[in-house]
Amino acid sequence: MVRLNLIQLYLLSAIIATSTTVPVMASVMWDESIDGDLSGDYQSPTALIPIGVNNQVLYSSVSADREYFTFDVDAGDQLAAIIVDNWTSTDDKSFLAVASGNPFPTPPTSPGPNPAVMLGYHHFGVADVGLDILQIMGAGPGSQGFSGPLGAGTYTFWAQETGPNAAAATLNFVITPIPEPATGILLVGGLAMLTLGRRWAI
Repeated sequence: MVRLNLIQLYLLSAIIATSTTVPVMASVMWDESIDGDLSGDYQSPTALIPIGVNNQVLYSSVSADREYFTFDVDAGDQLAAIIVDNWTSTDDKSFLAVASGNPFPTPPTSPGPNPAVMLGYHHFGVADVGLDILQIMGAGPGSQGFSGPLGAGTYTFWAQETGPNAAAATLNFVITPIPEPATGILLVGGLAMLTLGRRWAI
């Protein structure tokens, strides 16, 4: 029979509490091939509802076809990542911008767009497939900018192909609970006790 001392039990409970090894399936918030075209009006974006951790938006666009959509991140949650699950086009890049609130705060044509009223933006393409572009968006030149996850609130997105040829994209909006401080404290405390236990054993 294996016996664990107090320090070992404390550390084991911390590891179990922070384990995230269970795979999470993606939910589809919107698929243009099924649900119809996303709104092209920046003042009236399509309202979406996140239904899980991984929330996909599938759309196609050409240079004149703008896609506007909005959703809420609930209290206690955060938009932790935007992963480009898929992108195909013979052009080089597509455009994605995010703004706080609804509607999108700047028109796409004269006198806009004005990046200063956007939280961030990024031109993404095939090199971004499989990657999280949220933090890159937060560094968009001239935008308000942000770092780290986006907390509770309403967010509106503008997606558009930048060239004359069609692009098809699948974007995955990852929404996770904000980690509770107690979980981090538990893990740090367990590691500290293990270190002290080793010193005592010398």
